[in-house]
Amino acid sequence: MIRGKILALLPDPYWGKGGIAEYNRGVIRGLLAISPDVEIRAVVRRGRGSGETIPDRLTEIPTFNAAGFIARSLVEARAFRPDLLLCAHAHFLPVAAACKRLAGASLCVEAYGIEVWQPSIRLRTKHWADVDECIAISRYTRERLLSWSPLPPWKVHVLPNSIALDGFRPREDRSITRRRLGWEGKRVLLTVGRLSSLERGKGHDRIIGLLPRLEQEFPDILYVICGEGDDIPRLQSLARELGVTHAVRFLSGLGREELVLLYHAADAFAMPSTQEGFGFVYLEAMACGLPVLAGNKDGSIDALRNGEMGILVDPEDPEELYRGLRCVLQRPRCIPEGLKRFSTEMFAAHLRMLIQPFLHSEVS
Repeated sequence: MIRGKILALLPDPYWGKGGIAEYNRGVIRGLLAISPDVEIRAVVRRGRGSGETIPDRLTEIPTFNAAGFIARSLVEARAFRPDLLLCAHAHFLPVAAACKRLAGASLCVEAYGIEVWQPSIRLRTKHWADVDECIAISRYTRERLLSWSPLPPWKVHVLPNSIALDGFRPREDRSITRRRLGWEGKRVLLTVGRLSSLERGKGHDRIIGLLPRLEQEFPDILYVICGEGDDIPRLQSLARELGVTHAVRFLSGLGREELVLLYHAADAFAMPSTQEGFGFVYLEAMACGLPVLAGNKDGSIDALRNGEMGILVDPEDPEELYRGLRCVLQRPRCIPEGLKRFSTEMFAAHLRMLIQPFLHSEVS
């Protein structure tokens, strides 16, 4: 029998939005699946989420500012006495290291992408020596982290995103959805992702820049951008400058069910990014049968399995990107067989192998 107590330091509530929150839901599900005798307490940096039901054996402790997060993490480490500390963001490492010393626990750190790709002042800390294990979301992130951190390679393992395939089955007839969205007679290219002025590497502007050329070959093209953030005005301005506002549509504030409908109604998915740690949205799109295009300079390579499950292009080469977009817009819809490698079952099995040595094993 395996038993253990885990203290997790999370950047978002269990039901938070975005790829990091989605990844951590998978981690928590996998940890709880190891044994019914595993208990998790999670100190959350950004307060409580939507109020939806969280799993049994997970206790969320919301905090609302940095001081509260640090103080509560230390209190929980001393009182809960965990066997394992899960530091769910590299920026929390100094706090996690202090908690480790208080609790005498092992320390596992998660690394997603851009936050560990180079040694910022915030990351140049002696606390990397306290890390017992690091989970990187992709090979690219692992390589970038190892290039500057003192971590030995054997401590850094790749654990890519997982996807619950059952959650991406069609909810209604595709033609009904397209009619309701006003997409009838359109060839719809979709991008889903945060639209932040601080992270402009997802490639929305590169695609908009090629729309005048794409329209010559695909007069029915409609580029749908789904996401929230302060970079939307810039992208709208770019579309106006190029005279393609009629071919670009922005959508935001959508829930999971609505997003799944978008995936099923679209014809192709493209996000030629240069700064993705992995790219969970690629898996979502492929699970709905969309042909997918991604960049070949970051963790997207892992999501598409080196191009086995989609088209990889140099996102900074306009000609190569244009050829890739032409290709993805003409590919038939299908769900790639290789997507099963990212199932929640395989994710949980891999996580169990990585984490189980840090918990207690008893012979019954």
